[in-house]
Amino acid sequence: MQNNNLPNPTKDVKPFFLGFLAEVQGQWDQSKADEFRSILETKGFTLSDEDFKTGLEQAKVHFYDGDVHLFICTGKHCSPKFQADSDNEAYQSFQREYQGKISLTKCQNHCEEAPALTLRIKKDSRLFIEWGEASETKNVLDFLIRASKEGSLAID
Repeated sequence: MQNNNLPNPTKDVKPFFLGFLAEVQGQWDQSKADEFRSILETKGFTLSDEDFKTGLEQAKVHFYDGDVHLFICTGKHCSPKFQADSDNEAYQSFQREYQGKISLTKCQNHCEEAPALTLRIKKDSRLFIEWGEASETKNVLDFLIRASKEGSLAID
């Protein structure tokens, strides 16, 4: 369930805002925000100060929506790695058993370690990167299922 309440000029940029919030795990300082704004400009998004601030605020609300929320990067480096595996048994099991919200983001700024995803449970979050092998994928997905059911990232 995605929140589409951003002002019209930022509607197409919403997945980038969500990727930024996932990257910084919901917390940022002005230098990080300025860096993110520069990245948006290189992608052709020039936003007013008000629209940029609104985009950050609404993405933060979305980031903290629900007790369990998974953010999957669909940027150009991550997306092919997810799509290649999406039909395997581990992904099908994950789709049946995961208990939480899922949001698709654009770049979470871990392109060299793709694929990337961020799981937030309550006020804690964890980034998962560099897990492209089938056995690693199964382990990550199993962890996501267990954590979502337990409502905690602190599981064994």
